[in-house]
Amino acid sequence: MRKFMSFVVGAICGAAVGAVVALVFAPASGDEIVRDVREKWNEVMEEARKAQKETQEQLEQELGRIHPKE
Repeated sequence: MRKFMSFVVGAICGAAVGAVVALVFAPASGDEIVRDVREKWNEVMEEARKAQKETQEQLEQELGRIHPKE
């Protein structure tokens, strides 16, 4: 589980760094950059939400195995 969370955090950080680097070196207007940042932010947040949901489901399953309902 710890490896999975490390991967998720790394993926999110990598996406953020990649987005910043792309924006710094991309020849685009301010409005285009703002739009691109918003789009990328929404994508990253959606990935984070999915990872959070998957992790929560996995933890609930583990908890159910450890402490089964009677």
